[in-house]
Amino acid sequence: NKYQQMVTDACARERKPCFLVNMRERVKGRFQYKDINKFKAAVVFPYAVLSYYLADLVTTAIPMFVPSPSFIVENGIAHDIKASDSHYCGARFQEPPKHPKSKHPFSPEDHSEKATEYWLQYASYYTPCSIVFQNMSHLVYLMQKTNYSEVYQCNLNYRKQILEHNRREWNKLFQKIEKHRRMPNSIRESLDWYKESTFY
Repeated sequence: NKYQQMVTDACARERKPCFLVNMRERVKGRFQYKDINKFKAAVVFPYAVLSYYLADLVTTAIPMFVPSPSFIVENGIAHDIKASDSHYCGARFQEPPKHPKSKHPFSPEDHSEKATEYWLQYASYYTPCSIVFQNMSHLVYLMQKTNYSEVYQCNLNYRKQILEHNRREWNKLFQKIEKHRRMPNSIRESLDWYKESTFY
C-alpha cells in the first residue's frame, strides 16, 4: 500500500491518469494465472531477488515494471537478498573463499550499497522484457508510453525459452541418475551417508 500510494502521488504530480489497484487485495486466496492476466501490467517493488510470486508473474507473461537496482538500494526496498540475512543463515553464515576464476568485483555477501546494487542486476525480475524505471516520475512516463502488447509478446517468447532450457537441463540430470540405486530409509541414514549431523 505504501508503494501504491507513492505511484498514485507521482501520477498526481505529473498530472497523468493512473488507475492502480493492489493485486493481492483484488485476487484473494488461491488464484489461477488467468486471474493475473485480467490486469494490464504489474508494478513490482520486490523484497527479495527471487520469490514465488515473481515466478508466477513471469509465468503469466504479464508486463512488469520493476525498479532499477539503484532505486532499490536508495529506497531500502529489498531486505531478503543475502545468505547472511537473518531470514537464512544469519550469524551462522561462513562465507566461502572467492573462486579463483571469478571476475566479480564484490562478494555476494558484501552489504555495501555499491556491492548490493551490483548483484541486484542478476535478480530474477530483470528479464529481457522487464520495464525498468529509475524513479517515480520515470515510472509514470513509462506507464503512459509502453506498448503493452509488444511487452506481453516478448514475455511469451521469454517464457518459452525458460521452458525449453529447463526441459533440456532436467533431461541432462535424469540421464545421470543411477537406475535402481539404493535410497536411504530415513533422515538419520541420509545424514550418516554424508557424515553430517544436521541438514540445517
